[in-house]
Amino acid sequence: MQKNIIYILIFLFTSISFGQKIKTITEFRKESDSLIKTRKTEFNKFGNLTKEVRFGGYDAISKTFRNKIRIINYKNGKKISEYYCEDFVAKDTCVLRSFSTYEYNSKNKVEKQIKFEPDSLIRFIREIKTENKMKVSKTSSWEFNPIKEPDYDNALVLTDTSYFDKKKPIGKKCKLQ
Repeated sequence: MQKNIIYILIFLFTSISFGQKIKTITEFRKESDSLIKTRKTEFNKFGNLTKEVRFGGYDAISKTFRNKIRIINYKNGKKISEYYCEDFVAKDTCVLRSFSTYEYNSKNKVEKQIKFEPDSLIRFIREIKTENKMKVSKTSSWEFNPIKEPDYDNALVLTDTSYFDKKKPIGKKCKLQ
């Protein structure tokens, strides 16, 4: 009898630890007597977020429900692009709201994000450099007047520095130029 229990426990333990990983999480909210789906999040086999759908409200003008969708693409475990769009359910169309591209320079340890508007104008460029116990994020922004080509002379520049100890960030400085 004890032998059977041990075999069952070993089987359950291995099936739980080596079984299929979570690929989708769906969130609901309770409204009166029913559950309403609010968010659906999907992951790839490496645990990276690949798609997030936030189920939206009713738009009286277009007489449709809008879902906000975020799609992230990876290559070799690194994020290469990110898209935000709104899905008009009745028309089965996803309208692009913004998108980002990512570049990595492993030699200098710099991650560069370029965020674009739907018409491909640049909203901001963020460069994140990680060193031993410090992370510096420099953002050149044209938030109010997106541009076609980067004009660093007329950009709003934000610099954010985080210092780390072994467990967590111990200090943070933000500088506006």
